Amino acid sequence: MNTLKKLNLGCGKKYLEGWVNLDISYKDIYENKIKVDIKHDLNKFPWPFKDNEFDIILLEHNLEHLKDIYKVMKELTRISKNGGRIKIITPHFSCYLAYRDPTHLHYFSRDSIDYFKGKNIVLSKRLKASHNKFIDIFSSLINKFPVIYERFFYGFFPVQENIWELEVKK
Repeated sequence: MNTLKKLNLGCGKKYLEGWVNLDISYKDIYENKIKVDIKHDLNKFPWPFKDNEFDIILLEHNLEHLKDIYKVMKELTRISKNGGRIKIITPHFSCYLAYRDPTHLHYFSRDSIDYFKGKNIVLSKRLKASHNKFIDIFSSLINKFPVIYERFFYGFFPVQENIWELEVKK
C-alpha cells in the first residue's frame, strides 16, 4: 500500500496526525508548548528534506512571515514530487489580520500566486469571506467576480483569506 507523504509547514498549534509537522520552535508566540516533529526556520535554506519527498504540502498562514517568497516556492517545488499538491493559505490584504500583525512581511491578493508560482500549475484560487458560516455564504459570490470584488468592494466587505492550490511541475 502506497501512502501519501504529507508535510504541514509552520504547524503551530495545528498538529496534523499522519503528517510531518514542522515549526520554528517547540513553543508558540505565548511560550506555550506545541507539538512539533521537526524544528526548523523556514527562512534558512535548504530545508531539512530530500528532493521529491512529499506528495502534499500545507503552508497555512506562514508565507506572509517569510522573507523570500521566491526561494520558498523553489524549496516547496524541490521537496515535492512531480504532480504533488501544495496548498497555501494567507490572509487577504483586506483583512485586518493581514496588517495588524507586525511580523507580516507581505500582503496578498487572490492573484498574487501568479507572480511566484514558477512552473507549477495553479489548480484553484479562492477567497474565503470568513470562518463564520453565516458570513462565509458571500464567498461564492465574491469568487464569481473576484476582480470586481478586489477592485471596488474590498474596502466595504473585507475577506479573510486567500486559498491557493497548486500542482507541482518539474
